Amino acid sequence: MTHDWTPETLMEHFTLSASELEMIGVNDAHNQLGKALLLKWFALESRFPEDPTERPEVVIDYVAHQLRLSGAVLESYKWQGRPIKRHRRAIRDWYGFRRITRLDQQRLVDWLMSEVLPEEDHLAALEDHLYQRLRSLSIEPPSVKQIKRLATSAFFRYEQRFFQQTYQRLSSDVRARLRQLIELPTPDPDGQEDEAQSFTPLHQLKHEAGAARVSDIRQACTRLKQIQTLGLPLDLFQHLPLRFLRRYQQQVSVASPSHLLRRERDDPAQTYTLLAAFCWVRQREISDDVVDLVIRVLKDIQIRAEHREEKRMLRDFIRVGGKQRLLFRLVEAMHRHPQGVIGEVLYPLIGQERMQALLEEVQHTGPYRRGSESDQPLLPVSLSPDPATAAGSADVSVQ
Repeated sequence: MTHDWTPETLMEHFTLSASELEMIGVNDAHNQLGKALLLKWFALESRFPEDPTERPEVVIDYVAHQLRLSGAVLESYKWQGRPIKRHRRAIRDWYGFRRITRLDQQRLVDWLMSEVLPEEDHLAALEDHLYQRLRSLSIEPPSVKQIKRLATSAFFRYEQRFFQQTYQRLSSDVRARLRQLIELPTPDPDGQEDEAQSFTPLHQLKHEAGAARVSDIRQACTRLKQIQTLGLPLDLFQHLPLRFLRRYQQQVSVASPSHLLRRERDDPAQTYTLLAAFCWVRQREISDDVVDLVIRVLKDIQIRAEHREEKRMLRDFIRVGGKQRLLFRLVEAMHRHPQGVIGEVLYPLIGQERMQALLEEVQHTGPYRRGSESDQPLLPVSLSPDPATAAGSADVSVQ
């Protein structure tokens, strides 16, 4: 365990109490300091240090200062021999701990398999669980190497049991279809070579989703259907964390078909479990890929449709330059000359009051005001050939 040896940490974990000083007793300087360090280290870690280098100099100096000793006297402390054995036994008794037995080790392995491994598969985490378990049972942990062996043994036994249980749940038909994934397709009897026949079906299942195209969606659906036809039990891995299965999926992803075939001959339970875990995870990944591709395709269709509609509207809008100003002038001319066709045809449709309201509205808009000051009228005040009638009302003829 790594510590940050700040002054606060030293005071909290390595300050000797009166009862601890009494327990250490009066010995030779090196034995007194060595026993004090073992005592406080066991209180912190629930174990004794493996070797002298495990004790930092700052800890040695801090404890030695409380005993009014120099840290250099620790060099005379024997790491092997009767004194250190007596010190360890006295410290275990003082804290109420005992040494570990073979039966304890077996029970620890069983405990890891039943309580920890279904949720945790990292060896470092298993070792931490072992130390915590031993501390709760008031048992002195074995050496670091023995702790690693216990964690490794529990993981191996749990994995082998998992392989056997999964293998037994796979029917012979399902195992046959799983084996076909790592076999090359049967050659065409006509001698025609197909590119797909150069790869195993497992290779096709490893392909990524691809681009947002209908063709890629079809290919993804084909891979998904291929996995569904395997007939894996729906509840085969439902109680296992997905990250646990991804480790097996990655093993299959990087393994060659020939390697998997050799492993199938040597350990069929492990091989078929790995293939089933690979297909289980890939089925969920491909399902997510199909949904993602459909969403992306629909979004692209929407964007292209919006662009086409924007272009069409823009073409319609710019088809006649200054059409808004022309319409404004047309309304003005209709208002000024309501006789003739305008009065007979348009006014009944629009109404004079609405025409007046429309004219007042357009006269206050930016395009009309800017155009009315500089542009010439687009419609003449009077279309009559007789100038004398221009002051009066004129009929507008429409050809």
